[in-house]
Amino acid sequence: MSASNPGPSIATNPQPQAAIGNIYKNAVVGASITPASVATVTTAGQSFTITGLGVLVGDQISAINPPAITPAGVFVVGATVTATDTVQIVWANVTAGSLTPPAGVYTFEVNRPQALATLPTSGGYLNSF
Repeated sequence: MSASNPGPSIATNPQPQAAIGNIYKNAVVGASITPASVATVTTAGQSFTITGLGVLVGDQISAINPPAITPAGVFVVGATVTATDTVQIVWANVTAGSLTPPAGVYTFEVNRPQALATLPTSGGYLNSF
């Protein structure tokens, strides 16, 4: 009996993973923040430096859950990592008065992508692998 294991006889992986453009890391983390009041009928970005969060410019914030129900009419529009350990949350207030989102531990879902893809000149990126 041979001690070697030649494996299947294939030359290439039939379903390779693209070398670029995939999520490298994903984490769900909690951080305590205290949002300021959001003026009436506006959107406003508020920056929060959260030491130890570990986010880097280029990371994606794909979800944010507040610690409690936000007041009716104020909600998160989106979030961006603006510097190491710094997240800017954009709030919207669609009411006739100023509102303050709740303070407390917010849950963030953070994605760290691999290097961004370079678009091919033809064929489309999603068809290139």
